[in-house]
Order: sequence, then structure tokens, then C-alpha cells
Amino acid sequence: MTTDHPVEAQANSSPLTSEIGRGHSIRCWLIMIVCLVLGLWGVYDYVWAIPMQARHAEQRELSQNVKELLESSNNSNFNTELRDLTILEINDKIENLSLPDKVTSRPIGVTQNEEWNLTLLIYLHGLESGPLPTGAPSDQMRLAGQMADQMLTRYGDAQAPSAYDRPVQWLFIVSLVFIPFYAWSLLTHSPRKYRHDEDGTLHHPEGAWSRDEIAGIDMSRWMSKSTAWVEHVDGTRVKLDAHIFKDLHLIIGAIAHRFHPDKWEEDGRKIKPENSPESPSDEEQDS
Repeated sequence: MTTDHPVEAQANSSPLTSEIGRGHSIRCWLIMIVCLVLGLWGVYDYVWAIPMQARHAEQRELSQNVKELLESSNNSNFNTELRDLTILEINDKIENLSLPDKVTSRPIGVTQNEEWNLTLLIYLHGLESGPLPTGAPSDQMRLAGQMADQMLTRYGDAQAPSAYDRPVQWLFIVSLVFIPFYAWSLLTHSPRKYRHDEDGTLHHPEGAWSRDEIAGIDMSRWMSKSTAWVEHVDGTRVKLDAHIFKDLHLIIGAIAHRFHPDKWEEDGRKIKPENSPESPSDEEQDS
């Protein structure tokens, strides 16, 4: 049996009362707060942070490809296949966007999403224009290179999310389901009161049983779970949980001592046999 309550038995001449323990209430509130924080954190990462990280990594990779293509446009080993794939990728991204026919300067005073869409158009024009006959980069290529440098400065350290990032967030999100469980525990147990009168009457949330109506008490799980079952003469049973309710161990002990005075103290402690290793034998006491 585990209990945080004092073991001193109350006087039999006064009623024994019990209500929800402060420790249980604090424990429920702490668990709910922790589950709420972890759950919201998981939702935030899953819905916003991880997708944003994926977008930034995609923008970094595309900008890096554009920069390399622009810098190697005059080389004999220019990667034409990569350029075609990059142009195809950009066309897919801007296919359904409402964009101007041409952008001649770096976009200013727009949102990051609008800036990226315009940057895609700048990349497309830069890759399609090619260098001038003199070998010098065209204006579209220079603007595309400037935008690529800007994007790499902003997202150069962005890494794509790993394969297990999203599944891990579900472990945090699932913690939200524990909040209603502990909230329900508080709501259901807080109004409950127990009282054991001096005449042996037990008052509990389901009613009141007189001394003669109590047929016995089941203490089989008392030492391991801090719970006991009081039995009515008609076979009805009521669970008493000292892990949740303060001082309930005194009520349980009073009833158990009445039915089994040789096994249980009035405060719920189990009586140790006289021949137990911890109890001195008669010979040891005489010596």
C-alpha cells in the first residue's frame, strides 16, 4: 500500500471524512498541462514548421541549381539536361499562377510567397535567355543570379525534413487524448465525499450504509493498489480508492479492523504476525 497520509488513527468518537486529495488534483493538472503543451507543439510542427522547412529546402535546392546553371552557361560541359529539367519544374510551379509577362527588377514590398513566385519567373527568363553573343550574361541572367544569391543567403542552411519527422510529431499529438481523461477524473471525483460515523455508518456517493448493512470489506488489493471494496449485505460493492481520496485509508482501516481485528490496524496498516522476522521472539525479549 502506498499513501502520503499520516498513519495516526483518528479517534473513534469522531466521524472520519474524506475528499479528493490535493496531490491527485495537482497531478491531474500537471499531466493535462504537459499533454497540452506537447500536443500543441506536435500540431505546430506537423502543420506549420515541417512544411515550412520542406519549402525552404526546396527553394534552396532550386536556387542552387539555377545559380550553377547560370555560372556554367558558357562552359563546354554545360548541363543541358539539368537546365531543361529545371525549366520544366519552374513551369509546373507557375502554371496556374497569375504573374506578369516579365520582371525586370528585384521584387520589393511584397510578401515572401509573392516574392518567391516572382523569383521563379525571373529564374525562368534567366535560364531561357542564355548569354549574349559576346559571351556576357544577359540582363535576365544577371537578375536571376542576384535573386539566386539572395535566396541562398536566406535559405542556404535549410535542410529537408527527415522521413521520421512527421511520424514523431504524432507521438506528441496523441498526448492530447489524455487531457479529457484526466479532466473527467477531476470532474467526477471532486464532488465525491466519504464519511464514517462513530456508529459505523458509511456515507458514500451512492448512499449511506449502516453498520449492520455492511457485510464485509475486500482488502485483497489494498497493499498493492491502495483500493478496497466495501460489501453490502445485498451483494452490492463500493470501491474505496485511497490513492485518489485524502484520509480514506482511515475509513478503510476502521472497517477492516472491525471485521478483521487480527489482520488490520484502525489506520489501515497490516498487522504483522508475531513470529515475523521483524518481530522479536519471546526468547529474544527474555534475553
